Amino acid sequence: MSNTGEKIRTSIDIFGKSYKVIGTLTQKYVTQLCQLINDKMYTIARSSPRLDAEHVYVLTLVQLTDELAQKRTRLIDSEAQRAQMRDQIDELRKTVDDAEEKVRVQAKEIHMLLDRMNTLEEEYAQRQRIPSAPSAQEVQQQELKTNYARLQEDYIRLKQDFEEWLQMLEEDKSVAG
Repeated sequence: MSNTGEKIRTSIDIFGKSYKVIGTLTQKYVTQLCQLINDKMYTIARSSPRLDAEHVYVLTLVQLTDELAQKRTRLIDSEAQRAQMRDQIDELRKTVDDAEEKVRVQAKEIHMLLDRMNTLEEEYAQRQRIPSAPSAQEVQQQELKTNYARLQEDYIRLKQDFEEWLQMLEEDKSVAG
């Protein structure tokens, strides 16, 4: 679009009138802009052949300004949506981090309880060499093992959901970009 900052003179033709443009935009870019303006003006002139050049200029200006405003609004909306997504990602990361920490703490507690239960079972078995129905401790131990397995499954599922969500956000980001 622009060069190193030196002034460039470009001759252009807009709707049959010649103009000289001086600025830092490259000649190629200025020519492309003029082509867009001319296309728009000739489209308006063809659709309303009774309009004079001044009205065609004004309608072209209004249409181009409207297009610019719409694009600006979409850009602002897109940026707001991106910021909202970033906030949601941060919240999800915190939720996952909290869940992971909770699982780690609970896993440590379960391991300690299992170790204690194993010790008690061994002591009990040494004292009671008679087979019997499962004791309350054995039932509790089995429940703890089941809860531990369920927590591990929940952790894996949460982690997979989070990774899928992140992937979905990346895809949305690439589509929006």
